[in-house]
Amino acid sequence: HRRAGSGKRQRRTTRMCKSSQSTRSADGTTTTTLSTAKWIDRPLALVLILYTVGFVAFRIVEITVSAIGHPRQWISALLGTLVLHRAVGSRRERMLLHVASLAILVHVFDRHLPRALPSVDDVRFAAGDNRQMTVVITGANAGVGYETSRRLAVEYGARVVMGCRSASRCDAAARAIEEEISATSGSHGSVVPSVIDLSDLESVESFASNLLDDDDDDIGRIDVLFNNASTSTA
Repeated sequence: HRRAGSGKRQRRTTRMCKSSQSTRSADGTTTTTLSTAKWIDRPLALVLILYTVGFVAFRIVEITVSAIGHPRQWISALLGTLVLHRAVGSRRERMLLHVASLAILVHVFDRHLPRALPSVDDVRFAAGDNRQMTVVITGANAGVGYETSRRLAVEYGARVVMGCRSASRCDAAARAIEEEISATSGSHGSVVPSVIDLSDLESVESFASNLLDDDDDDIGRIDVLFNNASTSTA
């Protein structure tokens, strides 16, 4: 029992020495401080595990499609990752390899495996009664809202109601899209500029009333509402 107890104490002392650092001051006093590396590595490892699980869960379709379409590349990448994982020695180096692998996957999925838009026949913006589908987009004068409005009107032949906070910017964006519609053969889309300020409820109510009561533009039924714009209160 004494030998077993001394062996346990010796192993425990060895582990403590490996995770501690000793410094000697000018007066000969020795100060020992426990290393914080292991207390940092464990939370980082947990974060990596959770992020990896979330990544696989949310992008399982992309992973499956790319693995079926490019099996050789996936096998080569997995084998290379396993070899590197076995080659590195420390836990921190393995975590760095894990982070690099995830970054490469995100880059490949976002840059080299773009998701194509559905075809016009699949979306069928021209309804069965030969009526254009009406799409309302807020924040449509710039950025994602403008590009969505442009593609829906020019390529898919939809009637897009462009909701913008600034009337002048909305009119300018609508004119640019109308010019592209005119220059594109076979395009039957249209755009309707309209003012809406999401921070003003009266403006929102007026915008909705104009959509329902505007006989000139013949809005009729709204098929899609794209809530692109947002507002913040301070």
